[in-house]
Amino acid sequence: MNACVQFCLRLYRALARAYPHEFQMLYGEDLERMGEDAAPEIWRRHGVLGLARLLADIARDGGGDVEKAATGDPKLQEKPSTRKSPVKKASSKKASAGAGSKQRRQG
Repeated sequence: MNACVQFCLRLYRALARAYPHEFQMLYGEDLERMGEDAAPEIWRRHGVLGLARLLADIARDGGGDVEKAATGDPKLQEKPSTRKSPVKKASSKKASAGAGSKQRRQG
């Protein structure tokens, strides 16, 4: 097996073991096995970027999406979005600044 794939799998296992204990008891072995099965194919099709995405997905998820899909628990489906788009934030500031300057010129 390729050294990149082996390194990715070591990181993948470490991230999988960082999931909550309850999740580990139910899905831990399956999650690790899925990574072992998927990593070589991802490497073959997508290279280093594919492996990086695999690691990013498992690190970002933290068990929530996987558990939601496995259990169908509606409580897990309610993830509030706390991120704000920097593009929207910047454009709304420009719009409000522009509106204020027009009012000042007219008045």
